[in-house]
Amino acid sequence: MDQPLFIAHPVPLKGRGQRAFAFAGAIAFAIMFISTLLSVVARFFGLSHFEWTFEVAAIAFVWVTFLGIVVGEIRGENVSFDPIKDSFRPSIRHAIDGGIAVCVLILGVVLLWSGLAVWQRFAFVPTPVLRLPQGITIASILVLGLALAGLGAARLMRVIKGEEPYPEREPVA
Repeated sequence: MDQPLFIAHPVPLKGRGQRAFAFAGAIAFAIMFISTLLSVVARFFGLSHFEWTFEVAAIAFVWVTFLGIVVGEIRGENVSFDPIKDSFRPSIRHAIDGGIAVCVLILGVVLLWSGLAVWQRFAFVPTPVLRLPQGITIASILVLGLALAGLGAARLMRVIKGEEPYPEREPVA
């Protein structure tokens, strides 16, 4: 019992696309953090004219969340039932991987479709404080949908070819 039961080893982001999502998420997080910090300081000292910080933090929060979902899915770190899947024989594991890929693909297409519908109706409606177009926030849904659809399709193709659907993951020892 000298070794821990579970050791998390982060998977390095390998491609330019993967690093781009992570970099964009880091920028969005920095914006959210700074904006939230400014709002706390302004409120503590009773400063006015910092109402915009709440709106900026909210927009950045949505982007951080959705970009985090994409990065987590790329790295294979989102909700997973690997211990259960691994208890089955290889043919059933292969079918489960195919089912998961189809679900990710469908989720991406649905998000893209509904995001486009929301975009058409509300993209140019101004935000309450800064009067920015709502499309800034809505675009995050489109990015998430497009990324998930692409990941799902790529993984489904790998499953059909009989390849490992998550080449981004490091093999578990």
